[in-house]
Amino acid sequence: MGSSVKGIYEVLISIAVIILVAWVGERWRGLAGILATMPLTIPLAMIIIYRTSSKDLLKTTELVQGMLSGIVATGCFVLAAWLALRRRWPFPMVILSGYAAWGLALLLWRLAERLLQRGGAG
Repeated sequence: MGSSVKGIYEVLISIAVIILVAWVGERWRGLAGILATMPLTIPLAMIIIYRTSSKDLLKTTELVQGMLSGIVATGCFVLAAWLALRRRWPFPMVILSGYAAWGLALLLWRLAERLLQRGGAG
């Protein structure tokens, strides 16, 4: 089976999971939340980089290392959105606060990386 056909199957599986989340969300909110945070794009990106780099594990490792900052930032998005929802903020502000926390987390992560690469603050 060609890599483009496999890619189509992977995208279709991702779409099926999104539909499943919508269906489950009508019945069980907690389970829908767990399903909504399933790592869908992570394995897809890993597969794509692995295949397009002639199965180079080092390049795939670098990709996964880069994902760490995104995972932490996404956690900050969810936390900020949850806190804003608990405070009954208007929904657009909930989303905005989530993205603000996400962006700030990425900025701080990159700053920390640069400081560590220089050997500290001094």
